[in-house]
Amino acid sequence: MCERCDAYAETIRIASPGDLDAQLARAHAGVDEGALEAMDDDRALSQRLPGAPLPKARPVKGTWVCTQCSRLFLLELNSCHLVGDGWRPLFGN
Repeated sequence: MCERCDAYAETIRIASPGDLDAQLARAHAGVDEGALEAMDDDRALSQRLPGAPLPKARPVKGTWVCTQCSRLFLLELNSCHLVGDGWRPLFGN
């Protein structure tokens, strides 16, 4: 696939505030390394304080894109997606 973003291509379930904090830290590290670029800015994610409860009031979505192959990565909470809340790659962009 793509050596730049393959490290981010696993589906990761978000079940706790710690899970969300870890995944956001991972996504931010990908941005800092130049592998990922944030495509949108959901305030529930960008203004989140580590350890805060998971947002529950509305669907939350963050999208990142690989800077080499343009694969998309989604972080979704409260979206009623079949795989549940979590981080997942989109294949076939």
